[in-house]
Amino acid sequence: MHLIKRIFHDSFLKQTLGVFLIKIISSILGFTTTVLLVKKLGGEESSSYFFLIALVSVCTAITTFGSPDAILKFSAINRGVGKLVRLVIRKTCMFAFSASILAAAVIYFVNNIELLSSEKLFVLTVFIILPLASVNLVLSAALQGIGRVVYAMVASGVLQSACVLSAIFLFELDYLGVVLALAFGYFLSSIFSIYFLKIDLNNKDKKHNLSGFKSTCKSMFVSQCVIQFNNHSAILLLGLLWVGTDISVMAIAMKLTTLISFIIIAVNRVLAPQIASKYEKADIADLQLIITKSARFMWLFCLPAILLIIVFSKELLILIDQAYAEYSKVLIMLAIGQVVNVLTGNVGLLLSMTGHEKVQKNILIVSLLVSLAMGFMLVPEYGPFGASIMMTTNIALVNLSSYFYVLTKLKLNTMKLL
Repeated sequence: MHLIKRIFHDSFLKQTLGVFLIKIISSILGFTTTVLLVKKLGGEESSSYFFLIALVSVCTAITTFGSPDAILKFSAINRGVGKLVRLVIRKTCMFAFSASILAAAVIYFVNNIELLSSEKLFVLTVFIILPLASVNLVLSAALQGIGRVVYAMVASGVLQSACVLSAIFLFELDYLGVVLALAFGYFLSSIFSIYFLKIDLNNKDKKHNLSGFKSTCKSMFVSQCVIQFNNHSAILLLGLLWVGTDISVMAIAMKLTTLISFIIIAVNRVLAPQIASKYEKADIADLQLIITKSARFMWLFCLPAILLIIVFSKELLILIDQAYAEYSKVLIMLAIGQVVNVLTGNVGLLLSMTGHEKVQKNILIVSLLVSLAMGFMLVPEYGPFGASIMMTTNIALVNLSSYFYVLTKLKLNTMKLL
């Protein structure tokens, strides 16, 4: 009873619990959708869909030019000046949409030279999804920045998964049908975000030099591109380098480990605007306090789940498909990467929200070079297992480097529990 009262009187814990519950729903929807897609479309056709999602995710980092984190930070600091925030969001969305059309055209020409996917409608689906995904990414970041964290999570994943899952149950879908369902989900999410941004942002205005915002975008651009590539490098490199054609097992294994990392993502959603605001006010003691609370939360819920996945990796994969049993070591390797992720905590978020984007960028560039070298060596020979080694090594390199920088330069300890 005392614990329940404490949660409802602690704004951080209350908001984190709400985000946590939404992320559980989102993760279950995402995982269920992935499994059903593999069963409905088959390994090869579903692999084309997963490759599309990976490619679009990396491209959105380019087409938004680092603006999602910059919008989040700008909205958190200037949320009292609603007219200004709306202006910046509108201009950023227009830029992202235009850049997406251009990027899709580049993919069209590249695909004519070097076939990226065996799916005939692949390029058309890039033109459909990329602009919608880019605009939705900007809008959901703005929602998160003004404190609508739960709504931002609904807009950035729940609605899309719900639309695809509903379409799978209601219709006999092929590759194009699934993509159109996803596109409808992105459209709904954008309308949802615009509605709540319009409600929450007032009409106050002030003159503001946007050079700082543009500078933040530039600093975060490279970081966001590398982060997105690292997140999806396994799928992309398997699609491009591996002789096998069924990469669905990698998508399944990554979704299973995402069921662990959803706690980290949920906590980070709540922390991001608070870190930007408290660091701006130089309130380091209070900042350390909420980081410590988040560390306790993540260790308590994530580490037991990781242990279960490692111990029962083969059994979990067999539940999905008997053919996946031989890939249990892929799941174990990805789970080890999540151990490092949980132990080091919110280090990446701290760097990006406290003006240390350049340091983050340098760490990520080094990690990218290491990942690419490992990927080209391991993926052609060892397939999904080689890709999982590459991803876990990358997580360790990025997180440990970031942790020691945050500890020594910012004097913040993400491993502090007491």
